[in-house]
Amino acid sequence: MIGNDVIDLNAARCDSNWQRAGFLQKLFSCKEQDIILMSRNPEIMVWVLWSMKEAAYKIYNRQTGIREFIPHKLLCADVAVNQYSISGNVFCNSHQFYASGIITNSFVHTICTDCPDNVQFIKNCTKAAILKDNNNLPYVISNGFKRPASVSHHGKFYKAVFRTDIVL
Repeated sequence: MIGNDVIDLNAARCDSNWQRAGFLQKLFSCKEQDIILMSRNPEIMVWVLWSMKEAAYKIYNRQTGIREFIPHKLLCADVAVNQYSISGNVFCNSHQFYASGIITNSFVHTICTDCPDNVQFIKNCTKAAILKDNNNLPYVISNGFKRPASVSHHGKFYKAVFRTDIVL
């Protein structure tokens, strides 16, 4: 499966005060809070971790059908962030998801898969290519087959990706 999340950093700065009392505790484990507070850029790390959780949640929801607010069940680990890239893992119950992504001056974009080798099967697609099934889950038609997709939009950014190796 696949999940993705994009965060418009300018919109996040205007809409979310991550430094307000209780914000970090509501969304992040103690270990994740330590990652944020020890980071060279805590603000960016907040959105990196949140983006990883959101992308992983999209896979978890699709696999299980469970819809709930579970930021403390989605645990980020082995997080590596440099100036431009993201990698790490997200764990939820018995599930493990593999995250990779990019950081720009304008946005954070994370893609998660259920297997690290599946990154090679991910392609970007346009908004026009996205269709929804009876459960409102996104998919695309590629090479005549229905394939799982993931859609994310925040602020002025829209990202849609799909897996070329899975047929629904």
